[in-house]
Amino acid sequence: MVKKHRKYMEDDFDLDLFIKDQSAKAFQLKLNSHSKKLLGIVKILIIIAAFITAFELYSYASHLIEVWRDSRINETARDIVEQAAYFDESAVTEELSAPVAETRGVFSAPSAAAPEVKAAAAPVLSPAILKLRDEFNNSDIAAYLKIGGTNIDFPIVQTGDNAYYLTHDLRRQDNAAGSAFIDFENQLCPLGRNTVIYAHNMRDGSMFHNIRNYNDPGYFSAHKIISLQTLYEDTLWEIFSFYETNTEFLYNTTAFSNADEFVAFANILKEKSIYPSDVNFTADSKILTLSTCTNRGADLRYVIHARRVK
Repeated sequence: MVKKHRKYMEDDFDLDLFIKDQSAKAFQLKLNSHSKKLLGIVKILIIIAAFITAFELYSYASHLIEVWRDSRINETARDIVEQAAYFDESAVTEELSAPVAETRGVFSAPSAAAPEVKAAAAPVLSPAILKLRDEFNNSDIAAYLKIGGTNIDFPIVQTGDNAYYLTHDLRRQDNAAGSAFIDFENQLCPLGRNTVIYAHNMRDGSMFHNIRNYNDPGYFSAHKIISLQTLYEDTLWEIFSFYETNTEFLYNTTAFSNADEFVAFANILKEKSIYPSDVNFTADSKILTLSTCTNRGADLRYVIHARRVK
């Protein structure tokens, strides 16, 4: 029997075991490499998730601050309007209760001089609106809108376009809630045939959110009177129409070629309402329109129309 050289002794080298060992090491190296890559990916995902969470928290906190700021602005505005109304009523009361000069026994002959011709009086500007303008340093404030028993109780602005106050508050600061504003094509003195006011439908219940409640017949019946105090006059309106529409329907038309066109337009608004109405329109009628998003589509709107009664 020929003796094998030690180099080839089977006891010293097991080829199968060597292959298995090398395969196991290669697999372990590959597994470690994949684990490191996976760990790196997990770390990146965690960082991204943390960044997204922080951004969402920041956005939510910023939104809450804006909502709070808008709420404080409206509270301040309500106080100013209520105080102005109180002082106005007090002045009227004092004037009515002032003593009348004694005239019994005194005869005044009619004057032979020509009667004095008085110039037309300038319109009396609303103290409340002037005070609001001063408080918020904003001459765009044009009116104050209120529907009793609702959250619609705040100032209205007007500027040269219908975009600025979608994202700015009464102090002209950036605010997602924006401000309620009159269509830039409307005139205020005197009010036109269709005065249109826009505002956001805020999910926190502010701005024109309450308009959606007019889907309820009981709510519609209980909240039909609108007060609009402009810089030049105090007005009252009674709601006659509520409906949902898309922006293809031009409910916000502000200019009419003649009275007949306006009356026809007003009757269309009445017919579109989800509630029947027996209101009649004439060439002298005036309409107030409130518009807001439904939050169920970019071009869907809730619309209210009211006829001026005072």
